[in-house]
Amino acid sequence: MPPNKHKNPHRRHNCQSQNPTPLRTAHSDPVSKLKSSLPPPGFCLAALLRGINSPKKGTISYEEESMTKSVFNIILTACAAGLSSLLIGALLPIERFEPDSFLFSAKEGEPKIYDKLSIRKWKEKLPDLSKMVDIMYPKNVIRRPTAVNTERLIQETCLAEYVHLFLMALSPLIFAAEPGPLGAVAALLFFLGNIPFIMVQRYNRPKLCALHEKLVIRENKKASDTLAKGESIK
Repeated sequence: MPPNKHKNPHRRHNCQSQNPTPLRTAHSDPVSKLKSSLPPPGFCLAALLRGINSPKKGTISYEEESMTKSVFNIILTACAAGLSSLLIGALLPIERFEPDSFLFSAKEGEPKIYDKLSIRKWKEKLPDLSKMVDIMYPKNVIRRPTAVNTERLIQETCLAEYVHLFLMALSPLIFAAEPGPLGAVAALLFFLGNIPFIMVQRYNRPKLCALHEKLVIRENKKASDTLAKGESIK
């Protein structure tokens, strides 16, 4: 008797369901997993370029290096100008500076301007180079005023004013050493920074001249009295 093919219709299906054949998908393949985890090529190229252009930790960027060089050029030029003015001030003969000349004489209304600016209150706060350099004539001799040392102080004010005018004339060299906005600002500040020192010299000079005239009269009177007393003794 032939076997009944429809006797157990679910048997074959059960056998196939017990041992299913695994399907190879994109997620089960290791190579596919690796490819799917990698970023796109364009992203890798952008990240590489970004890493090359960005400065590494502990390194100086081009802008910072350029700024450092500019500041160094400005400082070097300003120091060179200051040293040259100091050398000129030491070499020039002090006797050639006359307080009555047109350059150093006080103009009409000038003392009133200095009084309005209250120079007397802040002039002592300016740095005094005579306290730092031994070759310069000290200003504290005015504590023991005589006709000789006041005359020398008057000439020193003329020399100091001349040196600061010379420094103002050298201010364009800073812009020449560092052309651009930074050099222009530095040159302008260098120029303006000498003006307070010139104002102080022009403020002190008339007062020193008045003191010098009084001391000359006093010393001449004292000398004449001493001479007259010596002649009376004889």
